[in-house]
Amino acid sequence: MAYNEDGYVSAMRGSRGTMFADPVHRFQISRMKRFRTGMINYQPTSMLDLFDADGMANKICSLKSHDATRCGFKLKTRDDNFDEDREEALFSVLDDLQVLDKLAQAESLARATGGAIIHMVCEDGGAASEEEPLNTGSLKRVIRLDVYDRTRVFFDTSYLNSDPSDPNYGQLEFLSIVNVFGHSFLCHASRVLFFTGLDCSVKMRSTQGQYKWGNSELALIEDELANSQSSLGLSLMALGKVSQSVMKLGGLNSKLMLGNEGEAMITRRVNAIDMVRSMMNTIVLDKESDDYSQESTNLTNIKDIIQELENGLAAVAQYPVSMLFSRSNTGLNSSGKNDLDLETYYNHVQHIQNNSIKPNLCQLLSVLNLCAEYDLQLPDKYHIKFKPLYQEDESVEADIESKKALALMNTANGIKTLQSVGALDVVEIRTYLKNNSPFEIDDVEPPEPDAPTPPGYDPTATQKLQPPVPAK
Repeated sequence: MAYNEDGYVSAMRGSRGTMFADPVHRFQISRMKRFRTGMINYQPTSMLDLFDADGMANKICSLKSHDATRCGFKLKTRDDNFDEDREEALFSVLDDLQVLDKLAQAESLARATGGAIIHMVCEDGGAASEEEPLNTGSLKRVIRLDVYDRTRVFFDTSYLNSDPSDPNYGQLEFLSIVNVFGHSFLCHASRVLFFTGLDCSVKMRSTQGQYKWGNSELALIEDELANSQSSLGLSLMALGKVSQSVMKLGGLNSKLMLGNEGEAMITRRVNAIDMVRSMMNTIVLDKESDDYSQESTNLTNIKDIIQELENGLAAVAQYPVSMLFSRSNTGLNSSGKNDLDLETYYNHVQHIQNNSIKPNLCQLLSVLNLCAEYDLQLPDKYHIKFKPLYQEDESVEADIESKKALALMNTANGIKTLQSVGALDVVEIRTYLKNNSPFEIDDVEPPEPDAPTPPGYDPTATQKLQPPVPAK
C-alpha cells in the first residue's frame, strides 16, 4: 500500500501487517478461488476431486443414486406366478455380488464425472483374456463386479466395430481400463455395463471425443454450489465483525503534523489501548479529549440470504430443501412433509431407475441366468418393478384405512336405503358389490321366470284347486 503523506495510513497500520490479516477471510478467498478456477474447465478429474473432497457435492450425486436402489425390486410376469424358490435363489446371488450397492455406486460416479462402468469379471470357459467376447455358451459364474469412473476408462475410434456386415457395426467393441493398481488392460464391451451420466447434446459428446459419456451434475450446479458454500464462510466472517470499535483521540491532526514522530506516538497509543483491552478488558482514556465506543452490525437479513442461496442450489440439483439441508421447509402437511417437493423428487428418482438402473440390471440378470452354477431358470418374459420409494408411517396408514372404512360404511347405508324403497333388488346389489367393493362376491345367476298361473287359480282360496267344468 502506498505511503499517505497525511500519516493516517502509517499511523493506523503500524505493525499490524496487511489489511487482510483475518484468517477467516483468507480461508474464504482461497475457497472461492478453488470453486471459481478449479471447476471452470469441467474436466472429469476436477469433478471427481470435488466429489471426493466436498460433502455437499458427494451428497448431491449419491443420494438419488442410492435411493434408486434402496427399496429393491421385484420380478413380475404376465400371470404373476413367478416361483418363490427361484426368486429367493436369484436374490441370494444378487446379495453375494452386492449388485444393488454396485449399481448405486456406478450411478453416483456417473453423475459426478459424466460416466462410469461396471466390469463383470466372469468365469466363462477359460477365455484367454478380457479382450474376448463374453462366452455365453460356457458361462459358469460371475466372480465379482468392479466399478470404474470415467477417468479410468479410455477408448477412441480404433475401438469401434469396423465390420460392415456385423449388426454392431460402428458400436464400441473394446475399451481400455486402468485398475486400482494403475495397470491398464483391454476389455471387450460385452463384459461391461455402461452408465452414461446426465443428458447432453451431440455437440458436447463430439467435442469431448467420448460419445459414450454424458454431462456431469457437478458441472451444471457449479455456480450455485460455490455461492451456497461461500455464503456460510462469509457469514462466519461477518460474525467476527459484528462489533466494530470506534476510538476518538484528542489532538489527532496536530500529532500527525509532527511527521514520523507524531505517527509513532499515535501508533503506540492505539496499540497500548488495544493490548490493555484484550488482556484486562479495560480501556483507559483521557477524560477530556478521548472517546471509545462500539458499533454493532445488523445481521438480520443474513439468514434469509443464506436460505435463498440454499433454495437455488436445491432447485438446480432437483432436491427438496428439507432433504438436501436436513431442515424443515414451508408448506408442510399434517405429517410434517412437503408432498409436492417429495413427489417431484421421487419422480426424478424413478427417471433414474427406468433410464439408467433398469437397462443395466436387465443385462446383468441375463448374464446371471446363463451361468450354469446358479441354475436360476428365469422365465422367458418378465419385467422389473421397483418397490415404492415412499413409505407411509403407521399413523398415516391408519388414517387412510379409517377413511376407507368410513366410505365403505356410507356406501352400505346408501345401498340399504335404495333396497328399502325398491330401487335395487338383491341381484343388482350383489353385482355392484362384485365390481366395486373389496369383498369377493360369487357370480349371481338370475332367477328362473315364474311358471304360468294355472286356469282357475285363486290365491285367496283355501280349498284345493278343482279342474274346470267342460262346457255343454
